[in-house]
Amino acid sequence: MHGDRRIAKLSSWNEKSFSTVVDSFDGKRFNSPNDLVYAKNGDLYFTDPSYGLTGSDDPLKELPFNGVFKYTPSGELSLLIDDLTSPNGIAISNNQKTLFVTISDRSYPRIMAYDITATGVANPRVFFDGIALMSKEKGNFDGLKIHPSGVIFSTGPGGVLVLSPDGTHLGTVHTNQRTANCAFDADFTYLYMTTHRNLTRVKLVKP
Repeated sequence: MHGDRRIAKLSSWNEKSFSTVVDSFDGKRFNSPNDLVYAKNGDLYFTDPSYGLTGSDDPLKELPFNGVFKYTPSGELSLLIDDLTSPNGIAISNNQKTLFVTISDRSYPRIMAYDITATGVANPRVFFDGIALMSKEKGNFDGLKIHPSGVIFSTGPGGVLVLSPDGTHLGTVHTNQRTANCAFDADFTYLYMTTHRNLTRVKLVKP
């Protein structure tokens, strides 16, 4: 929840009430939690950029970084990454070994990859560099999802990028608008996309 600066869950649909899952780190409020993903073991990974805050000198910004966190089922919160300018979308590989984070930085748009370890993450590396695409296409990196085949669908310059597991750009679903997020349906027949004004979908064809 951007405005409330917390991770929350819907506790009552009828009353539209929410209960807080976690809202601070080391006694300091989050910036504006943005995207999240569950690992198969129940660990919750999420990004915390500073959307809605004016900058590092904003008096409302309590954390001196924009982080990526892990929250375990037992309630343990840990900071995984603190050196990214604008961490945004987040996903975990099908084998649960790699964490992907999109970076919505117009000066260096990219997707980062990290090895998931028992104590956090390691081996940070650029999985996909978006500088060249940004120079000729509208939009920036935001949400991303991983298909059971291992193919990665990431919103980015031009629409939704289709990337192989090794980071090769296979193609783009051109939406003609800045695209924020994407998601599959239950049986992975369709890819749904949220753009600046529209909710759209495209049927996926099995390779």
